[in-house]
Amino acid sequence: MRVGRAFSITLVIALVGAVIGGTVGGLLFAAWRGLHGISIGLGERSMRVIAVGAAGGAGLGAVLAPLTSWVFLRRVPLGRALLQTTAGTTVGAAIGLVVDSLGPSYGFIIPASLIGAILGFLASATRLRFAQRTPARTAGMQS
Repeated sequence: MRVGRAFSITLVIALVGAVIGGTVGGLLFAAWRGLHGISIGLGERSMRVIAVGAAGGAGLGAVLAPLTSWVFLRRVPLGRALLQTTAGTTVGAAIGLVVDSLGPSYGFIIPASLIGAILGFLASATRLRFAQRTPARTAGMQS
């Protein structure tokens, strides 16, 4: 594969990962604020605070999507990889939100929802690696 083509594919995957990660991150951060009784109004301050969650999710998505696609899920169809890792991330973060809402985080700096999101992503990527793998001779032939 030509270097220019691989670079452009990587950029597109990173962009899609950033959009998906930003959307999920913003929504989960808004849910986290709601669980802790913090106002989720549409004011400028609330939107800036939720943008922090979106920026964090976008950063993680921009890095993890291409890295996982090229290194770990190379023979998994790209649409399936994006969809299922997004679902795994969301489920993991939702479980983390429940843990966060049960009580104090015992002095942890990182919220359980972020840890759950990363663990959900890794669990779904690992499952995809072994369950949805296409044979090497037909890799890249899916429409």
